[in-house]
Amino acid sequence: MGSVQGDREGQLRLATVKLATAQTYLASATIILTGLLDPEAAIQDPSPIFEYEAEIAAASKETRMDPVILAGLIQAESGFRPEKPGKSGERGLCQIMPGAWSDVMTEPYSRAWEPALNILAGARYWVRQHKYINLSRLKPDDWDKSHLWWTFVAYNAGPGAGMKLLESGKTLEQLPQEILDNLDNYHAGIAWARAQGG
Repeated sequence: MGSVQGDREGQLRLATVKLATAQTYLASATIILTGLLDPEAAIQDPSPIFEYEAEIAAASKETRMDPVILAGLIQAESGFRPEKPGKSGERGLCQIMPGAWSDVMTEPYSRAWEPALNILAGARYWVRQHKYINLSRLKPDDWDKSHLWWTFVAYNAGPGAGMKLLESGKTLEQLPQEILDNLDNYHAGIAWARAQGG
């Protein structure tokens, strides 16, 4: 009985994530329609993606990370606010921790506030986690263990924690609610980035 109830709770949490993602797509469509109906308003309030377009393009070119995914990551992590401090000491647009920074950058962590370096660090670290996840353990038809979303788990929680969850055999709906909430934010960030024409 407990197992059935747990499965139902997991399905409900997953449905909640999907509903929130659908709502984000609807909100993104509203943004696009607003820009079409009122071009002057769109010009007066440009997307923050365009402010950092060159930095995102440069980081994507070096790391081969999809620029839309990178822009979505930035939107989810900081809302494109380079001065935003994290709850645990993260810095900048990609909310980089000191350990993650030192893994992928030679510059001192005091420069993590600089947008160009922060975006590059975020892209390098995300790609490192992407490679860290052993794709041979994932079934191609198992979307619950998509390497894309497990990469986000590793980016947010750390590679050790991400791999531990992966090897536990858990499906997406069985992950802790905090992780599901984080994945929902990344879903929303990528949907938002796509809507901006990124």
